[in-house]
Amino acid sequence: MAWAETKDLVDMASKLVLPFILAWIGVLLVRDIETRKAGVGRSSDFKQKWADGFFDASHEFMESTERYASILNILQGMSNPNSVFGTKLQEELNELNVRLGELGLRIERFAYYAPSKGGEAIKTSKAVQSYLTQMVNNLQGNFDRLNSLQNSFNRAVREAHAEMLEIE
Repeated sequence: MAWAETKDLVDMASKLVLPFILAWIGVLLVRDIETRKAGVGRSSDFKQKWADGFFDASHEFMESTERYASILNILQGMSNPNSVFGTKLQEELNELNVRLGELGLRIERFAYYAPSKGGEAIKTSKAVQSYLTQMVNNLQGNFDRLNSLQNSFNRAVREAHAEMLEIE
């Protein structure tokens, strides 16, 4: 076989085989991209669910502190806080104490995924709980101070939530 014939044979073989090799490489690349995309999607779903749980716990914490403050305000204004209605409100305060503790722990657990901003959410939730306890123990308190603590908590939660979703 002459050199020219060998060259023509190699050229013809490469023209036939090269498209199949390129298609095979393309399939491998697409498969790799799809695998990575699915992994990113699962990670994103996890972050979204974790951030949703954090938001829900924080929202319920705020609702509970608002209810707590309302009950304290009613009890402070009652002439007889040991009446049947007053006793019922005091029992609800006891239940809210337990609930706020649970929510505080849940916020702390969820804040793990906001390593920079989560600590402030934990700190401010504890400050709100501490001030509510102080109000009950002293049978008085400043509701403006409580509102200020709640606003600090809300800001910290917003920042931690954004960090969890990576939308800082």
